[in-house]
Amino acid sequence: MIKVIATDLDGTLFYPREVRTMIPKANIELLKKFKDDGGRIVLVSGRSYFYAEKVIERLGFMVDSICCNAAVIHHGGELLEEHFLPTNFPEILKEIEESFLVRGQAIMSKDVPVVMRVTRRSHFKNFFLRLFYATQGVYKEKIVMNPDVWDEELNKGQIYKFMLYFGSGKKSKRRAEAANEYLNKKYPMLTTAFTSGSIEITAKNASKAEGLAKYCQMYGINADEVIVCGDSGNDISMFQAFPTHSFVMKHAWPSVKKHARHEIRRVSELGPYIESINVDCEE
Repeated sequence: MIKVIATDLDGTLFYPREVRTMIPKANIELLKKFKDDGGRIVLVSGRSYFYAEKVIERLGFMVDSICCNAAVIHHGGELLEEHFLPTNFPEILKEIEESFLVRGQAIMSKDVPVVMRVTRRSHFKNFFLRLFYATQGVYKEKIVMNPDVWDEELNKGQIYKFMLYFGSGKKSKRRAEAANEYLNKKYPMLTTAFTSGSIEITAKNASKAEGLAKYCQMYGINADEVIVCGDSGNDISMFQAFPTHSFVMKHAWPSVKKHARHEIRRVSELGPYIESINVDCEE
């Protein structure tokens, strides 16, 4: 029986994009029915918990969340677990900056949703601002671009997630994927994952898969009772850890799609699948 739907947000629960409502109505209806029938909903996202609260408000009912790629886990709005990057991360960052042409960086911390700085080329700064403000609409997250706040959060030692931006386009995505492989080998004390033209860095063992596994362990849920949905590189760990009911979005990259067992166009398409699984279990 399916007891949990664990879904990514961007490109998954938010797909197709609804600039006014954030989440397509059909997706909300599917999740609400599942919850009303006794199931659990878990938002598993690289986004901050501040953002998860915004999504929960849009859903109209309480769900659990695993945010910043499992650096922080909440149940019913209450903090269950959190993991910070190592205190020597500022020194590690200097090494990373010397190794790669990184165009932008962002910190997601305990106190600030997102604080950002642009490190390369002024024209990219204009693009970056347009991307995260003008074009995001209802999806945009509150972003701070203040050098003093940046320095404070970098040195405070309470960073949930750090992001490296390589740019947009296919070449940037390939560079991010290649750099991610390098960082995984170079810095075993970190967990890294690529998403489009960026790399997400969290503490060791803070991945979506490990966060969801801990969540399931807390509530006595088996892996074959969980549906996982995603579309990006940071969702691969979930597909591998929860393979039986792993769903990837049809628009995902081939390098991501190969790790999931099933493919869907919309989260709302899970309805018939859940019914068939649960009926078989009852029989």
